[in-house]
Amino acid sequence: MGRRRRRRVRRVAAQHHHPRPRHPPERRPPRLRSTLLTTPMFGIDIARYVLRLQPLASTDPDTLVPTIAPNLQRYLTGDLD
Repeated sequence: MGRRRRRRVRRVAAQHHHPRPRHPPERRPPRLRSTLLTTPMFGIDIARYVLRLQPLASTDPDTLVPTIAPNLQRYLTGDLD
């Protein structure tokens, strides 16, 4: 990845940073769940705002969120087997 692209990825990631959910120590999700949640969110941000892949880049958030939310919810609370 070139220097310009790395800078752009960092800038986009900083602008669209998704804060980590706060959990009490006894209810913190395992590292696997956190990674499974973060990876698709970061990938969608890169595809939408850096690579501008269509139709993802032009999809309305009101359409996109319900489409990906069930998978993210499963990564947080669902069965991973």
